[in-house]
Amino acid sequence: MKLERKPRILVVEDEKLLRWSISQELTKRGYRVVIVASGEEAVRLLESEQFDVVITDLKLEGMDGLEVASAAKRRIPTAKVLVISAYGSPETRARARSCGVFRFLSKPVDGKLLASVIEEATSTSD
Repeated sequence: MKLERKPRILVVEDEKLLRWSISQELTKRGYRVVIVASGEEAVRLLESEQFDVVITDLKLEGMDGLEVASAAKRRIPTAKVLVISAYGSPETRARARSCGVFRFLSKPVDGKLLASVIEEATSTSD
């Protein structure tokens, strides 16, 4: 019997409470979660570590979420990138798709929905 490995997830969120909340929700569901507060931290981690899923806020200080998404897809082409934001204009969503984003989710993000999207993302191939 083969044990199923839960995906490793990088969460990039500058709001401390939301970062903690997402981490708690995903850890509770058995995911292996690493959290960072900035796009720059995320890119540094992506240089040396593997992730199955990258969840990034759109609006971050300095490097924004779409830059994080592009860097993640360059470094780990198989990674699924989810962008979360309260600012989801059609233009922004189109830019996200062009950066290789798997799904764009509106804040506040429901934990059950997030887990469902992660399951979908990790069960499909590009």
